[in-house]
Amino acid sequence: MGLWSLAAGPRHAEIRGMTTHSSARHDMRVWPESRVGRRAITLAGLTVAGVVLIVLAFALNVVEPATSYTDSWPQLVWGLGIWACGIGAVVTGVVAMVRHHERSWMVALATVLGFLPLALLVSEIATGNF
Repeated sequence: MGLWSLAAGPRHAEIRGMTTHSSARHDMRVWPESRVGRRAITLAGLTVAGVVLIVLAFALNVVEPATSYTDSWPQLVWGLGIWACGIGAVVTGVVAMVRHHERSWMVALATVLGFLPLALLVSEIATGNF
């Protein structure tokens, strides 16, 4: 009664091609599709593993915490390795998301985890403990 189907109108072909599909959820995958995204996850994993190992070493009294950065060169090198892996995770994660259009939540998590060593370094410098 006054309601016409789209097929009945004269512009049926034009209207049929103009349909859009909107989805409430974004396409977030678990595993990355790009090689750069996988590298970001690897570097973030190395960062987390490095932090966990050094915390365990301190907790189990395997290593004595240094009072300054020049007291223990192995701890300094270990810390620089953690920092380098964290910064590498940030850079590769951003490149994967921007240039390779990576939509994996693990790459996003790796990028966020990579910021943690940088945040700790900035806080050390801000408090004057560096």
